[in-house]
Amino acid sequence: MSNEKIYKDGIHEEYHPNGLLKLRVSYEKGNRVGLREGYHDNGLLWFTGNYEFGKEDGPWETYYKNGELRSRGVFKNGNQDGLWMGYHENSHLRYQGNFKTGKEDGLWEYFHQNGRLKLKVNYKDGKQNGLWEEYDQNGQLNSKRNYKEGEWIK
Repeated sequence: MSNEKIYKDGIHEEYHPNGLLKLRVSYEKGNRVGLREGYHDNGLLWFTGNYEFGKEDGPWETYYKNGELRSRGVFKNGNQDGLWMGYHENSHLRYQGNFKTGKEDGLWEYFHQNGRLKLKVNYKDGKQNGLWEEYDQNGQLNSKRNYKEGEWIK
């Protein structure tokens, strides 16, 4: 059983101990609907996204406590779907890859804080599948592996 209270209709707000807004979400017939926003205890936006029929649906973004973008992507019927991108606190790209019905799908790339490629990983149905390459902070290839359905082929 969830610790979350069930709200029937209207806007629900929660506050940090310092009095600043922590969360704002709307309910309709017990389901989350519309925009949901969360805030860090310094008042800056933590996340924003949309709900339809109680499930995440549409664009979502998360932010670091300093206000920098942390991640951006889309939900469809409660599942991550399409391109998602994440960022380091210094605004350099941290990762990019696609989801298909909530599971990683296709090529994903991960980056060091200096912006250089860290990993290239292929996924199918959320499992590593195909070539996996790891790079050091200078961009030199460290290792290669092959995976099939999440299992390392030695």
